[in-house]
Amino acid sequence: MLLSTKDDDNNQKLHSNFICASQGVAGLGMLSDHGEKDHGWFPHEDYKWNQNVGRGVHHWNFRNFILERMNLPTNVRPRRTKPLVILSTGSSHRSFELEPHREFLQTTFPETEVVAYNLKDWELKEQLEAVADAAIYISIAGGGTFTAMFLPKGASLVLYYTTGLEEGPARLDYDFWNNLGYLRVHWLPFVEPKKPAPPNDAVLEALVRHELQVLMQQNVDDADKDTTRREEAEA
Repeated sequence: MLLSTKDDDNNQKLHSNFICASQGVAGLGMLSDHGEKDHGWFPHEDYKWNQNVGRGVHHWNFRNFILERMNLPTNVRPRRTKPLVILSTGSSHRSFELEPHREFLQTTFPETEVVAYNLKDWELKEQLEAVADAAIYISIAGGGTFTAMFLPKGASLVLYYTTGLEEGPARLDYDFWNNLGYLRVHWLPFVEPKKPAPPNDAVLEALVRHELQVLMQQNVDDADKDTTRREEAEA
């Protein structure tokens, strides 16, 4: 039986303050766009109101809760000296080939490590381990993008979405991602898989360059804070 704080269609109260079970599963529940909304983007009404404003701290706590129970570090900043850029393939059936984008970004930004992963073929712990240390995560908006919520604080999420549907732009889980306060989220449109975003897109290049600069500044600021704390401790 599903216990809820809401009445069912027959107006029968099924909610309870106590649940007894030998096993359980923790999830985001109503913090996802599949709670009060239809699918986070369709129909158009989903774009007209937000349910996750001010709830970023709950998403962050849930992220750390899962990582801790997978025996993974909950590091605030990416630990790598060479920034990791992940392109997630296969995250949506509204997709296009991202390998040319990976090659373009690796050539353009040799100071980074740019990889393309099909995370759905990985074990859960492997997915979290890779994503939790990334600086930039690029994906086509879809269910497979969910792993991005385990990015570290201050990381950048770049989401491609199709504008070629009659129902409207497919910015899936728009409300969820835009209120994930610990990430820097950006949306880039493409028409349809047959007309994908070009790998040498000037907008993508400028965006990645800007996000890497922001990350470098964050690292400088963190180093300055560490120096200040050491000096104060020694004084």
